[in-house]
Amino acid sequence: MYQQGILVIIVLDISLGIDKNIIVKRTKVKDSSSKSIMGSTKKMKVAWNIVVRNNKSQTVNLFLQDQIPLSYRDDVDIKLNNKSGANYDEKRGFLNWKLEIKSKYKKEIKYSYQIKYPKDLMVNGIW
Repeated sequence: MYQQGILVIIVLDISLGIDKNIIVKRTKVKDSSSKSIMGSTKKMKVAWNIVVRNNKSQTVNLFLQDQIPLSYRDDVDIKLNNKSGANYDEKRGFLNWKLEIKSKYKKEIKYSYQIKYPKDLMVNGIW
């Protein structure tokens, strides 16, 4: 489409619904917390496991996206430990995978992150 002599390209993401032959299961593997030696901070380690199973009769290419928590506070530090080959968007916390899964196969993805925060701070909804 041209607008004022300039080629304008519009890209839309359209969902075509759920494909019952592609099964995605996301499970929390680890959730542990500890106090540092000085006792002023806490650390929480969180690990996730995602399994994508292709029950279709052909290979599928798909885009998988997950997100880790973000903090806009200086006293809360969130560090991605393992991204399992994902492209990581640090500003938005997105983990992006481009997957090719053969027919009747599954792909397992594991990732983890650590949250360090003051011990007197209440943190909710971070996983």
